[in-house]
Amino acid sequence: MKIQKLMDRSNTGGGDRLMMTEILHVGIYMAKKSIQTSFPNPSNDCNNGSTTNKSTVPGTCETKSERTASAQRLNAKSKQQLEGETRVTIMAKSTSKDAQALVQSLRSAYSATPTNLKIIDLYVVFAVLTAVIQVGYMAIVGSFPFNSFLSGVLSCIGTAVLAVCLRIQVNKENKEFKDLPPERAFADFVLCNLVLHLVIMNFLG
Repeated sequence: MKIQKLMDRSNTGGGDRLMMTEILHVGIYMAKKSIQTSFPNPSNDCNNGSTTNKSTVPGTCETKSERTASAQRLNAKSKQQLEGETRVTIMAKSTSKDAQALVQSLRSAYSATPTNLKIIDLYVVFAVLTAVIQVGYMAIVGSFPFNSFLSGVLSCIGTAVLAVCLRIQVNKENKEFKDLPPERAFADFVLCNLVLHLVIMNFLG
């Protein structure tokens, strides 16, 4: 409407310079109005309602109750994380304590084992370690000659198995072999070792 009035004034004989100046001012005014309607100020939306519980942070419409709820949620998350870390540490401590208790119980129980059984256990461990060393040597150097490798491993494993059988027969807690004297059990162990190593020597070729 203002632009139409200015056009009418120009038609009635007004100056061209005055008309262009007024048209420019009117255009700037309308542009400002269009910008304000397109991009409203967020602080106005916050000030439209009740201002008793509004946030004092500029450019935000968060209420005090919302800020309190978010703070409570953050506190709850932090508490849950602390509880989880505490549970993990407690479980780790309990696991380590259980392992230590198990080792101590095994050590105390094995300390009551007779000496002859401990000697047999050492012999079994030595035989198994010898077999493991032979397998490692084969993996590093090679398996040639393969018959010799098999003979050595079978000798160690067979001797360990026979020693375990001797331990079972000699142990006094096994009621199945309570009538078998230890000398007879040791003689059987020696005889079985002789037969085993004769077979292994024949396997060598």
